Amino acid sequence: MYNFKTLYEATSVAEALKLKADHPEALFLAGGSDILIKIREGRLDGVDLINIYMLDELRGICLEDDGSILIRPLTSFTDVAMHPVIKEHLPVLGEAVNTIGGPQVRNIGTIGGNICNGVPSADSAITLKAYDATLEIVSTEGTRILPYADFNLGFGKVDLGPTELHRHPRVFGEREAFKGQASDRPAAHRLRSRRTGSGPLAQSGGACQGQEHNPSFD
Repeated sequence: MYNFKTLYEATSVAEALKLKADHPEALFLAGGSDILIKIREGRLDGVDLINIYMLDELRGICLEDDGSILIRPLTSFTDVAMHPVIKEHLPVLGEAVNTIGGPQVRNIGTIGGNICNGVPSADSAITLKAYDATLEIVSTEGTRILPYADFNLGFGKVDLGPTELHRHPRVFGEREAFKGQASDRPAAHRLRSRRTGSGPLAQSGGACQGQEHNPSFD
């Protein structure tokens, strides 16, 4: 049973932000792969919801003129993994989100939800941090930008105010140094329970560049 109190339907980002300002206790509902489970389990009984899932202005991936890549928050894991811009410039991110759940979960789950649930081992989190992603946070009061590395404040806690919405991460793609051999690229590794096969227990990731070393001897 999904015991929520009120469901508000936003028809634009501006309306969603206005609803959030008027009802700061309400939660944004995107794909629902996390929040609906919590409601069903009784952890969010009687919550108010603001549905933003139909807002196409929050969906999609684009390569900007400055070389940065915008991934809008309602973009599904499937679309992230299959998008040509991700395959060319952020392949490790595509590989990471393609390990999430099964096809049904990847089709409905969103990268914005994965970021905002505040789980440090979330499948996109470590990879985006390895790419030095920044996040754009908006509200009726304005916009702020912060490094994704500063967004997580603890397990399940993020630097997102009660009237704010995460609009997108921005990544500058693979540095030229990482476009050579696979061993020089960012990488992510996942550890999960063999018993449940559910979300990751831990994630590790990083980006490093190797240099060729040619020792000489007299």
